[in-house]
Amino acid sequence: MAGCPWPRFSVYIIGQGWKLSSRLLIAVAIAMTAGIFVTSVTPRAADAHHSMCDWKVEQRSQTVWIDPYLTRGGVTRADVLSVFEPWNHLFVKYHGSPIFVEYRGNPAQADILVTARGSERTWVRTPCTRGFVQQGTTHSTVFLGWRDSGRNRAFLSHELGHALGFADHGSEVQHMEGHMGFQLCSYTYIGVMSYCTSPQSWFLDYEASEITFDGGLVKGYW
Repeated sequence: MAGCPWPRFSVYIIGQGWKLSSRLLIAVAIAMTAGIFVTSVTPRAADAHHSMCDWKVEQRSQTVWIDPYLTRGGVTRADVLSVFEPWNHLFVKYHGSPIFVEYRGNPAQADILVTARGSERTWVRTPCTRGFVQQGTTHSTVFLGWRDSGRNRAFLSHELGHALGFADHGSEVQHMEGHMGFQLCSYTYIGVMSYCTSPQSWFLDYEASEITFDGGLVKGYW
């Protein structure tokens, strides 16, 4: 989520997402069996509507300051570093360098902050957020609220996607004030930014004429 707290009905939403994602997995499996997807083929560029507000980070690695006191948010520094990996794998493949690198200096000089302080709910403040004011060189702050500590580890990859400007994809009941660039779940996007896609289908890198995967989001980023 970006720009607004995590909704109280998140348990219900996640359950519905797993049901929908199982259908997507079946569809992908059938299509792969039929030979529609070829892993050696470059994914198509992402559609513009996957962006929150057409904002993108500079074309370089983004420095990330990790709050040493993340326990309250239900995660650890190791958890944050581990979710760098799938994003970095795709950015290295298509743009030659990782997108996220840890920064241990002055937090105000980092591009992205990940913290469990400042909000009881989980959300991401970015230049797309209404009333955004730049603080130092930081353009995005990932707030991992203690009220959402039970889901924060699982959705860290998703939250970092917001720090790159990617929008939420969800069901109608998930759309709430504060979302930017929100898109309804559909079979045209399967990936980490969709609440209707299970983690097993995050960061896929296939090409299909009617479907965008995370490889396509990254390839068409800049």
